[in-house]
Amino acid sequence: MQVPDVTSTNAIPLTTARKSVSGISLQVRGTLGGAAYISAGNWEKEKLSGIVDWQVYHDWFQPTCVLHYEPVAVTSGTLTVAYTFHE
Repeated sequence: MQVPDVTSTNAIPLTTARKSVSGISLQVRGTLGGAAYISAGNWEKEKLSGIVDWQVYHDWFQPTCVLHYEPVAVTSGTLTVAYTFHE
């Protein structure tokens, strides 16, 4: 999925149809003209800027995870979010 507008704050819901979930893997790729922070749940915010290729795995036990995106003076760019919920 694409971050709709990299210059605006977004809350992006990530969902799965699985009943039993034990983790989530995220990969964010793209470019940013500026910097932005990304986080979900109680995770620490991660700063992204320039050429972005960020990956993370977290324990997660719910079928929905809201990814928060907060730009800091971003003027341009595109970001794609790929995710997998694990059983």
